[in-house]
Amino acid sequence: MTSQPDELKALETTAQRPACMEVWGGNEATYSSFAKAGIDIWLYSRPCDNDARGGDVYYLSSCASGRITRMMLADVAGHGDGVADLAHDLRLLMRQHINAINPRRLFEDVNKQFTKISAADRFATSIISSYFMTTGTLSVCSAGHPDPLIRRADGSAWEMLEIDEDRNNMFGDVPLGLDEVSAYTQTDVRVQPGDMLFCFTDGIIESTTAKGDMLGVEGLIALFNHLSADQPSTLIPALVSHIQQSDANFVESDDATMLLCRISDRSVPFSDNLAAPLRWAKNLLRTDQ
Repeated sequence: MTSQPDELKALETTAQRPACMEVWGGNEATYSSFAKAGIDIWLYSRPCDNDARGGDVYYLSSCASGRITRMMLADVAGHGDGVADLAHDLRLLMRQHINAINPRRLFEDVNKQFTKISAADRFATSIISSYFMTTGTLSVCSAGHPDPLIRRADGSAWEMLEIDEDRNNMFGDVPLGLDEVSAYTQTDVRVQPGDMLFCFTDGIIESTTAKGDMLGVEGLIALFNHLSADQPSTLIPALVSHIQQSDANFVESDDATMLLCRISDRSVPFSDNLAAPLRWAKNLLRTDQ
């Protein structure tokens, strides 16, 4: 078994259970795990050259009852403190839509507001995935971002999750900040306990192999299919360790972020059901959104 890299040992936190109506994330280094109703999540993010803040932005949110878990990755052009203001505004947008089931409408609104708040010539690729445990549906929207990988609980191989064919429309699914009126497609996938989804920024697939070639999506899939999926918590450490051994410049070359989620049979706690209406009402009265 591959030992956990020292970098991840230093960053690792104990498993968290973010409260309902909470938005968690930012653009700093982290290796965190989360246990939510119906889903387990592991997230790793490392800014380029170990800077304090990077150009990769990540957010997780949970609705008033805990039935909607939303995960967002954004790869913003640029690095460092210049992304901090955009990260703050993206957090506010996530909060405004925290109870919305449909991520496509959220994405289009995010794009409109991102275009307004972003600096000149700044754009971002992004992917939003939302899990609605009531229907067992995972919904994915992409804005010029690498497609995620999916693995079914039946032991099938990892493969690329094909986003809706409408993404080939030249007026849709473009990176955030390029066109305020862009439309985004939504791919809905029925999932069950044990199914896994893996999202990542391009710093992962642009790393190099031991032969000096770019890893690429096909290389990432092949690597994942050689790793054991029996313990999902070991997948990200194993992948980071492999890339670091193959690519001596991995840390200095680009920001790198990856998010792994696994569908579980964990139910919504009774307390979250009971408090949902009150949380919903308080959110409508918030003034910081």
